[in-house]
Amino acid sequence: MSKWSVKCLAAAAAAGLMLGMVLPASAEESMIRQYETSQPVTSVVADVENADLVFQKGTGNTIQVDSAADARGEYTYHFDLEDGVLNIQVEAGEGERLKVLRGLTVDSGVVMIESETGYATIWENEITVTLPEKVYDQIEVTGKNSTMKVGNVEADEITLEGNNGSATLEGTRSRRTQIQLVNGSIEFDHSYALDYDCEVRNGEIEGILSGTKADYRLEVEARNGRSNLANQEGSGVASGSFRVTNGSINLRFTG
Repeated sequence: MSKWSVKCLAAAAAAGLMLGMVLPASAEESMIRQYETSQPVTSVVADVENADLVFQKGTGNTIQVDSAADARGEYTYHFDLEDGVLNIQVEAGEGERLKVLRGLTVDSGVVMIESETGYATIWENEITVTLPEKVYDQIEVTGKNSTMKVGNVEADEITLEGNNGSATLEGTRSRRTQIQLVNGSIEFDHSYALDYDCEVRNGEIEGILSGTKADYRLEVEARNGRSNLANQEGSGVASGSFRVTNGSINLRFTG
């Protein structure tokens, strides 16, 4: 039996995905503690499927990993801490299956539509990783159909990679920030890095970067799109490579 399937996130829903019933947007969700450790951690590597991932700075001395209490679909969680590296793996199992009726507006989550059966399968979850305040060696995230957000975390390297979704960096500080997305958007909110390497195949790169524009050697490319930045030599103190295909670049510096 052939299937027509669509995997989408909130942005796709906003574009008008209509299926069968109304799914309300999640408000303040209660969380379920999946993992906690007070052991020394220097790096965090996360691999997440069909779920959103949030890194945030905490006030305590423990690392906590929580999932949404009202998650849709089945998920399995794997954790491994070795030589200071915490590995987090979240795998999506069976989704929540709903009969398509008249019209369904999906505000968040991942949806697969089976046009021949008249059913929609939904996955929705938010994984929150709370980190003690310190400088980490590496924060690395691979997301499949996921939005990724890192807020107020400091690390030598921050690396985000995804296929469908978005990546947001808010108040982060790093020596090197690398982000690669296939379909989605990259947003910066007063983040700082000495070296940026960011690429989106179909989408946008936008936001505010902390730092002085004149310090950055910039390499900018916008195929089939527009950019408010141009290539420049800068002073050589820092560098930034920003590339989009079928999209736009709209970045500002604080200085």
